[in-house]
Amino acid sequence: MKRIVIFIIALSLLLIFSSPKAFASVIFQDNFDSGDSSQWTTVQGPNLFQVANIDGSNRFGALISSGSTIVDEVAGDITTPNYTVDLDILPIQGVDKNISFRWVNNASQYEVHFNGEGAHFTAPTPVPTIPFFLSNGTVYHFKLILNGPNIKVLVDGNQLFDVTDPTYVFSGHEKVGVRVSTGAAYPTEVWFDNIVVNSIDPGVDLNVPLLKQTNPLWGSLIYDAASSWAGSKPKDISTWGCSLTSAVMVFNYYGINKLPNGIGLTPGTLNKYLQNDTHLDASKDGYIGTGYINWVELSNISKLAKFQNPGFLFDALEFLAKAGQDDSLLTQDINDGHPDILQVPGHFVVAKGIDSNNKFLINDPYYNRTSLSDYSDSYLGMRRFIPANSDLSYVVVMTQDGVSVGLKDSLGNTIGSPVTEYPITNPATGTGDNGKPASFIYLPKPDSGKYSLDVSSTSVTNYSVTVLTYDASGYHKKFVSSGIVGASDTDNYSIIFDKNNARNDSENQNTNFETTLNDISSLCKVGEIKPLSCAGILLEIKTAQNLSKNGKTKTAAKSLLNAVNKELLALQKAHVIADDAYNILHADTQLLLTLI
Repeated sequence: MKRIVIFIIALSLLLIFSSPKAFASVIFQDNFDSGDSSQWTTVQGPNLFQVANIDGSNRFGALISSGSTIVDEVAGDITTPNYTVDLDILPIQGVDKNISFRWVNNASQYEVHFNGEGAHFTAPTPVPTIPFFLSNGTVYHFKLILNGPNIKVLVDGNQLFDVTDPTYVFSGHEKVGVRVSTGAAYPTEVWFDNIVVNSIDPGVDLNVPLLKQTNPLWGSLIYDAASSWAGSKPKDISTWGCSLTSAVMVFNYYGINKLPNGIGLTPGTLNKYLQNDTHLDASKDGYIGTGYINWVELSNISKLAKFQNPGFLFDALEFLAKAGQDDSLLTQDINDGHPDILQVPGHFVVAKGIDSNNKFLINDPYYNRTSLSDYSDSYLGMRRFIPANSDLSYVVVMTQDGVSVGLKDSLGNTIGSPVTEYPITNPATGTGDNGKPASFIYLPKPDSGKYSLDVSSTSVTNYSVTVLTYDASGYHKKFVSSGIVGASDTDNYSIIFDKNNARNDSENQNTNFETTLNDISSLCKVGEIKPLSCAGILLEIKTAQNLSKNGKTKTAAKSLLNAVNKELLALQKAHVIADDAYNILHADTQLLLTLI
């Protein structure tokens, strides 16, 4: 049984924003300005087509005054299976409007037909109808993208159908066609103009502007808060700004040339904006950790900047992260007009095209490199920004490499996309970097509700976890928690998320006596509590645990925990326990007091 794999994208969801520069050549064209239609041949129905001045332009069309009549004209000799057809259609009267294509031996199995029921795609196996209608008296521009077995149909830049027919076989010669028809309803009058057939030669090159992180206008500026984490290493955009500069290239490509404050968007101005970017909790979250860019915050910036950039027709650029190499997804994005930011070892570049040898073309913000082949045709992950009219809600979790973090929904299902952010290498020397790898979990468009976060490690490890919660409008809160975990010790946090208002978000550690005892044991193992004090602190917490089980002795349990808190502070001042250990155990005991 013949099968057609069909992908129908809702008309309102996809607008081709910036056309790629394709490697193409004109195969056939006719604008009928000369009044001549000698390139066209009637292959079905009466010879009714003619050239006439309609609405101020010479057009090619027909008026059919009888029912159940189809008139077809074909032209050209197309010797490639990969080509585009552009044409204007002006329906004047009637119900039926048609486009037929891939004509072989005076026959075509492919047609888009519009009537009072909507838009129909006719092919070897029927395609569901889309509720889209053509109005009489309106000129529509159609574009057909015929790429082997794949057929895309666009109307005025909006994608209507995306159909793949695995039964398609190229015959060696095809023609372009125009059709006017009637059914039970007649007459029908339709006119065609500006018909152009272009080959789709292998390759596409998106018009992404090339920017360099070394540009003297911003290259010497301090990157992020590099003065606090770079030590003796360079601290400028020229060294660390590859992801920053790549993001600006992509934003400029989509027509975002100004920041929300109206200042022109460059790597320098975006860096300053991110350094001072604050939200509900007044935290500065444009960067996370040691210079890692907050990609989700960039998405929020695109939304806030919309009204400063009238040429940008969407609500925002929606951020999506993809770990590992996925050439199929990258190819699809580029063919759809979406450049992607690629993380290569120690660096970021923008993938912006595919050459005639199926190699990915890049904009490199530092080196004079134009092909991904310069990076062995490999990459570690993708950072994608896709134009969208949707909410920007997100949950982002970050911790250091070597610590395992699991985000779960209320049913205990593990959710989110784990992505590792690898350090940037100093490109001037090829040595040194901005820190250690960081582990991220990205959860786009989460539902409101309760989530849990498990933190664990195969060895005793101090950790810090940052959680960012974004509501649908892009406002966010940040929660930073620290602790210690080991092979048999898992810390758990509860996250309350409100999709409509980040002000209602909260995070709480789920602490009990057992988790506190595990923390003490782990801190003793790594030497953050000196051995002579370990046994005493463990005994005091176990005693408080036993006292808390009896209603008559709960007050004594609280008194003991308060005494332990004072003891911990004294031991910290005496350098018997480390500062991290004090902070962890002080937080634990405070939470225990709320449980008794």
